[in-house]
Amino acid sequence: MPGIQISKNKKLRRWSALLLLLFILPVNAGEAMADGPQRLALLIIAPWEGETAMHNDLTAMYNALRLRGFSADEILSLEGQLNRRSFMSFLQKARRRMARWREGEIFFYFGGHGIFTGTKVSEARPGLWLKDDPSVQYTVFWDEVFATLNTPANVKVILLPDN
Repeated sequence: MPGIQISKNKKLRRWSALLLLLFILPVNAGEAMADGPQRLALLIIAPWEGETAMHNDLTAMYNALRLRGFSADEILSLEGQLNRRSFMSFLQKARRRMARWREGEIFFYFGGHGIFTGTKVSEARPGLWLKDDPSVQYTVFWDEVFATLNTPANVKVILLPDN
């Protein structure tokens, strides 16, 4: 049905143009606020052995942030076969970087696997599973992530977990 296809294509072009405007406008607006709040993006992916697709997610996220006006030094990334020590060390590095901020934003992206403990909602403790091994050295809980980051009061955290 060619008539329907043309109609769908017009709608698609209209939506594409709208999405393009929504994507471009915040980028241009952000350029004018160079002296504004501090910001930092934390990109962490923890693929298990043999998983390769998460690297593409990290690359796409990095490129999207660059297009949105983030400079290369505003983006910290950690990728690979991680353990608790390497993960927490990365978070501590981020914490030191924002320790003197008065205001700002942290964009936190995690690509990997999730886990939780507890058998009831009241006992649940969600976390990140860094390796296909439930031992303590490969598990980091979200409450530990936020405690380690210990963001200043006027720093907003934007969280995007992909697990």
